[in-house]
Amino acid sequence: MEKKSFGICTVEAPCKINLHLGIGKKRGDGFHSIESIFATLAFHDTLRLEFGGSDGEIRLFTNWETPAEDIPDEKNLIIRAVSLFREQTGFKNGLTVRLDKRIPLGSGLGGGSSDAAGALLALNLLSGAALPMQNLTEMAAVLGSDVPFFLTGGTAFVTGRGETVEPVKSPTGCGLFW
Repeated sequence: MEKKSFGICTVEAPCKINLHLGIGKKRGDGFHSIESIFATLAFHDTLRLEFGGSDGEIRLFTNWETPAEDIPDEKNLIIRAVSLFREQTGFKNGLTVRLDKRIPLGSGLGGGSSDAAGALLALNLLSGAALPMQNLTEMAAVLGSDVPFFLTGGTAFVTGRGETVEPVKSPTGCGLFW
């Protein structure tokens, strides 16, 4: 069966808040164990990925809506997500990525992690790979502790270093004022 491939994909990458956060002892891998309840909000960055350029090329254009400096490629989670996806799948198409960045850097809202998860989801569609969620979750965990959560979003109980995500019912009757 031939895999269908698309040439362009736009995704919203929402921010998150911690409704609860418990930090445990430092683990052998250098991370702390956590128990947290994450919840996504409607506030988001927007990623647009499309085929363009030569094989293996990644062109990233960022429209900053909050003052910030560019992130070096080796630390940029979108670039790292594209590179990891390529390593795992053999996908080589050149890509142009436009990021409309609204979530402030360093705010604790998970903007970079959400952008990485959004890139993985978009690449899975663009490439025609249709990888199972388990494969995407494994890649997400390599990229960062809260990246796996952003593959599904919603509200979840998150443990380990952030890689274990169990959806839970969203609390009702509580408001958040920004």
